[in-house]
Amino acid sequence: ERVRHNRSSPSFSKMPPAQASTAPYFNAHSYFLSRFAFLGTHAVFALWLVFLFNDPLNFAAHVPFHLPTLDVPASELQPAATCTPLNIDNLLNNLLYFGLWWGTHSGLARTATKKALGLLEHPVERPLFAAIATITWFIQVFTWKPISNCTRWDVLSTPASVWAVSGTVMLFGTILIVGLLWTLPDHVFGTGKYRYRQGEFPEHKVIKGTFPYGLVRHPAAAGFLWFYWTLPSYTPNHVLLAVLWTLFIVLGTLAFEETGISDQHTEFGREYVKYRKQVWAFFPTPQSVLTVLGLRKYSDADGKAQ
Repeated sequence: ERVRHNRSSPSFSKMPPAQASTAPYFNAHSYFLSRFAFLGTHAVFALWLVFLFNDPLNFAAHVPFHLPTLDVPASELQPAATCTPLNIDNLLNNLLYFGLWWGTHSGLARTATKKALGLLEHPVERPLFAAIATITWFIQVFTWKPISNCTRWDVLSTPASVWAVSGTVMLFGTILIVGLLWTLPDHVFGTGKYRYRQGEFPEHKVIKGTFPYGLVRHPAAAGFLWFYWTLPSYTPNHVLLAVLWTLFIVLGTLAFEETGISDQHTEFGREYVKYRKQVWAFFPTPQSVLTVLGLRKYSDADGKAQ
């Protein structure tokens, strides 16, 4: 979710001046939720990689719990004459848990939801969102059931020439995803929100001109899209998950998020529209690459780079 222009919280604005203390503030819930989300996201990302690559190093043999994989294990692969091309029960299971991930992620990102829950500009707003997103992503991966046992992608049998191309794109996707988590932890997880009372957050601006938002408007979303569609698998299980994530990303970012933050009546909205003219949503342009490398200047005046 993009950083939005700060607005005064209704509950805070009604407080008497004497209550707006300048003493140091610490919100323990915000602090610990944001740290849980930061560490948890990295752990789930590692699990997701093992899952996506079908556990090529056989970690499942060394852990005391079920380790999910995108396709069925090699021992469960069936010949074409007797395999199940589409297991409806497994399909419905996957749709259910992906819907849980999608629904909570998109629902809690809406301003109306935050207002209804009293979380708008609250110190736990972003940390709670990030923590729930981490948990539901883990559930979505951990409960996955392959919809077909007819084919299975084997990482180790993929030709080196294919890996040279796919691997390069996926590496850049990983850099975008992890780079966002490391360079902007407060933006993603709210790691610094514990220091501010509700309604006291410092004003934010559109993040542009530097990595990763100077490269693409939605770095994590772009990284996942690159990953899913360059993965050299294309089994029915892979295609299903790639399509679900693509719908989630495109609808969630372009149809909902950007529509809400491009309000021309706000300073942030006007600034974001200028930013959107220069930087693409999911793919870098030569101009955005030059901007991130410091070889091209971003202009706030009219949305055209110098």
